[in-house]
Amino acid sequence: MRALEGFLYRRSEKILALLPHAYRCIRRFGVPESKLLWLPNGIDLDRFPQPAPPSPSRRSTFMYFGAHGGANGLDNVVAAMRLVRDRPIPCD
Repeated sequence: MRALEGFLYRRSEKILALLPHAYRCIRRFGVPESKLLWLPNGIDLDRFPQPAPPSPSRRSTFMYFGAHGGANGLDNVVAAMRLVRDRPIPCD
């Protein structure tokens, strides 16, 4: 598999990597760094307006921003949200 990996790296025109320092692992295959392009897997929050914090309330909104495949364990996410939802909120 490692030989195939090196072969594919060397034959590629461009290599897109999600890891910021992927070149550290790829260079051992004799691949020029100029072939590698880092594509961050996320967003730069400084580029977006920040909403004002919500006013205190007794309600919460839960959101999941991930894939919906079997490997993502959404049943656990939903169960955890139910636990938090059903927990009494202390009154100050």
